[in-house]
Formats: sequence, C-alpha cells, structure tokens
Amino acid sequence: MSCLGVFERKILRRIYGPICEEAIWRSRYNKELYHLYDEADLVTTIKITRLRWAGHVMRMQDNLPCKKVTLDKPEGRRRAGRPNLRWIDGVMKDAEKLGVRNWRARARDRDEWRWLLESAKTPHGL
Repeated sequence: MSCLGVFERKILRRIYGPICEEAIWRSRYNKELYHLYDEADLVTTIKITRLRWAGHVMRMQDNLPCKKVTLDKPEGRRRAGRPNLRWIDGVMKDAEKLGVRNWRARARDRDEWRWLLESAKTPHGL
C-alpha cells in the first residue's frame, strides 16, 4: 500500500465526510469512498499519465533531445546501495504489468496505444 494511496483516501474521507447509521457516526469504508469517487485512484492515474508521455516520446523524431535523454543509458557506475531507478524503468514496469510486450513498438501506433491506456483505467488494469 502506497503512502500516496493512504493520503488520497484521507482526503476523500474529508471531502465526503462521515456517514450516520442508526444515530452513530462512522468514517466511510474504502469501498464506499471509491464508489462515490467513481474514478481511477491517484496512483493509477499517475502511471497512466507516465505511459501516455512515454508514447509521445516514442513517436518523437530520433534526433530530439527529449527522446535521446529518455532512452539513453548513462555511462559509469552507480553508487553502492540500492540502485536509483530511472523514469523509463517505471514505464517498463507498468507496461509489463499491463501485459504489453515490446511497448516501444506498440507506442508508435497512436490509436492502439490510446486504446491500451483506456483499458488500463479499468479496475483490473494498473
């Protein structure tokens, strides 16, 4: 469970307020909050936005700096300890979770990529 998800539910509880059942007030359950909110949670929205931008990057011309910086691997070694993850590592992990093979080639087809991102918004997506 991510800290961002906890924060989102805290804000939703504040927005929608408690519920009164038989003269007793209680906080809303997570399921009730998401039923009222009726949108993808914040973490899923962030991941979909990251994938959408990755699609833009893949459709860019090869000589543009944004594409070069995103797809190149830095030279040298990282410091000891846990390796720092790059932005593209998160994109690859999200694409893998969606079950997309060769996401770079699929992102070049705008309509297919858009359909894939729409399917990721479903409860069983990301």
